[in-house]
Amino acid sequence: MKVLHKFSGKEAEKDLKGNFKMILTNRIGGFFSWQDNPESRYGGFYHRYDEKLFKSIESIKLHNASEIKKITNNFWNFEVERKDETKESFFIPYGFNTLVYETNKNVSFDLILDAKEMFDNDEWNRVYDFSEEDEKIIIKYTKSQDGEKKYSFFVVIYSDSFTYKIKKNWVLRDYKYDFKRKDPPFGRYVFSAMELEGFKFVFSVSEDKERAVSEAEIVFKNLDGLKKDHQKNINEFESQNSPEISNNEAGMAFLSAKFSLSNMLVHDQDGNIDGMYAGIPWFSQFWARDSLISLVSLSNSQKLELFLKYFEEFKNNKKIASCSTGCLESAGAHGLFFKRAEELISEDILAQDEIFEIKNILEEEIKRVLIHETREGFAVNGPKETWMDSEFQGDAREGIRIEMQALRLKMYNLAAKLTGERKYFELEHNLSKKVREYFFTGESLKDGIDDKSIRPNIFFAFYIYPELLFKHEWSKVFLNALDELWLPWGGLSSISKNSSLFCGEYRGCLSPDQSYHRGDSWYFLNNMAVIALKKTDVHKFKKNIESILSASINDILWSGALGHHSEVSSADKFSSFGCFAQSWSAALYTEALDEILKK
Repeated sequence: MKVLHKFSGKEAEKDLKGNFKMILTNRIGGFFSWQDNPESRYGGFYHRYDEKLFKSIESIKLHNASEIKKITNNFWNFEVERKDETKESFFIPYGFNTLVYETNKNVSFDLILDAKEMFDNDEWNRVYDFSEEDEKIIIKYTKSQDGEKKYSFFVVIYSDSFTYKIKKNWVLRDYKYDFKRKDPPFGRYVFSAMELEGFKFVFSVSEDKERAVSEAEIVFKNLDGLKKDHQKNINEFESQNSPEISNNEAGMAFLSAKFSLSNMLVHDQDGNIDGMYAGIPWFSQFWARDSLISLVSLSNSQKLELFLKYFEEFKNNKKIASCSTGCLESAGAHGLFFKRAEELISEDILAQDEIFEIKNILEEEIKRVLIHETREGFAVNGPKETWMDSEFQGDAREGIRIEMQALRLKMYNLAAKLTGERKYFELEHNLSKKVREYFFTGESLKDGIDDKSIRPNIFFAFYIYPELLFKHEWSKVFLNALDELWLPWGGLSSISKNSSLFCGEYRGCLSPDQSYHRGDSWYFLNNMAVIALKKTDVHKFKKNIESILSASINDILWSGALGHHSEVSSADKFSSFGCFAQSWSAALYTEALDEILKK
């Protein structure tokens, strides 16, 4: 099949084979993750309610569907053209929990539902009730537990010309991707609700029936105007963000990643930023660490608004929560906050009163960490508190870790700049000296004070605090690490390939968690390495830089979820695994390309 990316006036096309994913978002937390043959229970149409995601539509299955001839990603919508000349179009208007499905001719299809809260895999007590009101089909879904209603919502179907037949059949789905991830259940009964015939439909979802009905009517009656608005938005985005680069694929990947990242932002009813998803589909929470890494690639207004949310939280609560709901503690979030604060100050984006408050917050935070998170002068973290937050055979990276020292040094450095006080200069100098003494061998940087493992966290450390070593020393460290970490397809393993913990296959080997931070290649860190290698010696590391960027471009444009950057690849061979679309992967690709384009 052909895959075509069309971003305003720019195009990139390639012949490919695969069961690709497409993702659209509504910028209020809902999204549609499509696949012609669904391989994961996480696919489908979701809306956000009460800080949770609820799935309604699993898929739309054409009767007698022929093979796909072409997928066109217009970014505001996508189109699927089949060999029998049937054309399908999928669209979600911003601000609406509504999926629009159109075809170029009258077709019949099955509407497959799998109504559920995203992580609710219980298959019992699922009830669908059907009714028809004012030529609209209304399906009420209710999930009960222990004889009481757990949650419910409505799906409203609206079209000006259609026929339907209610089926109410349960169909067993086999989810191959979930099996690959070793993420049960691998199979699930979904609900073939009805057969529909027509060529233009809207499906609106809400906990309130009248709201779902109203949304369906508004979207249907204003569909042409909504499409024009979205096309205009794409044109404006392209004019503001198109990079000056001759490589067409690199430029298209840049626009794709930039647009993907902007669509990870979740807005409230007033249009204000509520947060940023770490990833779609299952990392659909507001992770502070991920957001603070990713915001660097947003527009200045978005960057400032998201940063100020964490600023207000820090100021009012004396800390930043690791994520919006149910996640592990993140020891690096506060350090990343001050890393971004320094950048916003240098870019003259923050107001003077905000800078003054940041200085106060920073001084209080340094007092706290010196008492509670410091050992023998080093920054110390608990198990699974770094970004490598999985455990296998006792490897959970607790203790004194290289990138955590870099984050602490950044805090001391900023405090010294903002206050001019000698004590912060001394803290920075003393820790820098100790890190060089206990971590730097002259050829390499240890991953932990008692751990000589070679890991790509050295690139993270450079990204945060490049002043730790001289350029020629970083060059030696990177050369030594690349000998152990380099993957021929253009990535970095998350631990030395010679380590006894290494696993080259995503979710393979002895445990599903083994490869995650002990083999899998993380696209965000690969892109971060590009920044470090370019700043250190762009000529010496030219081939590595080109290979990494090529792999990232391939992932964004031609693999996985088309137009989005995946979470990880297997180490053994290039692949698009993990979360379908990951914010920090997209953000670091655009930052890396920006760095490459600097003169």
